[in-house]
Amino acid sequence: MKDLRDRKWIDRDTRTVYIKFALYNRHLRLFATTNLIFRYAPSGGLTLPVEATVNTVNMEPYNSARGIVLLVLELILTMLVGHDMGNLIWSLCFSYSRGSVFGWLCDMWNYLDLINTLLLTYSLILRLRFVGWIYSVPLLLPTRGYPSVLDELAQFQMSQTNINAINGLICFLVFFKYYNFQDRLKVLLIVLMCC
Repeated sequence: MKDLRDRKWIDRDTRTVYIKFALYNRHLRLFATTNLIFRYAPSGGLTLPVEATVNTVNMEPYNSARGIVLLVLELILTMLVGHDMGNLIWSLCFSYSRGSVFGWLCDMWNYLDLINTLLLTYSLILRLRFVGWIYSVPLLLPTRGYPSVLDELAQFQMSQTNINAINGLICFLVFFKYYNFQDRLKVLLIVLMCC
């Protein structure tokens, strides 16, 4: 900061300084994007706290043995999501053939299963787009400028992580569909179902 002031990049009228840089860890094969935000008060002093954001992006997800295992697990997850979607469609069609579609629609567990399957499908679509984006925009190292695509990929990856967190919570709730409670705990399940 002192160097920036000495070179007249920062003066008493400066309110915010943004510093962005990217690092590459060759051993982990990860890019780390770092954003630092320094804010100055009208009096010229630095206001605290200084904001710092660090995001990591794996631009080579399938280039190692661990990556191949990840790819196999993602393919298995895709098959399981397809199986779950098929079960939902089959149960709806079965209810329709028996004339009990209203009963299927009134069951809270079917809605949780449907939301769970749709979120998993959306997460897989985001993953496909993420991997497609990585391989369509390769970064050549070393680079002189700041690759802005890393910020976009980090935000994309963060949205996928948030969707997966919501889906994990829903999976936890769906667990209670298959769990047989003791008589005293069934009251809690009834209360949860009413909420």
